Amino acid sequence: HGRTWHMVPRSSELPVVHMNEFIIDEQGFVGWVKGIGDTELTILDMHQEPLLHQEAWGLKPRDIYQSLALYALLDPDIHLVNLSGAAGSGKTILALAAAIEQTMVS
Repeated sequence: HGRTWHMVPRSSELPVVHMNEFIIDEQGFVGWVKGIGDTELTILDMHQEPLLHQEAWGLKPRDIYQSLALYALLDPDIHLVNLSGAAGSGKTILALAAAIEQTMVS
């Protein structure tokens, strides 16, 4: 599968973003901030369908937010993932499933 990259000019109209932050808009676009330069942002277009069908240790995400959390937790290039959300939103079980998935030998 090919990857679609977007180079977006930075402006004061855009919210502040951070590296490895995910962006979701009203139209269903899901982007991953992969670069922050002086004049532009580099955003990787993430497709919702594969994100929603991933799993870790038999656990499948219930929505796009859990899907993005699981994607980040399973990425070996990301050394620290900060999840926030209401009690019962799945943070702990996703983190445990991702940890077991990455440490258990098949």
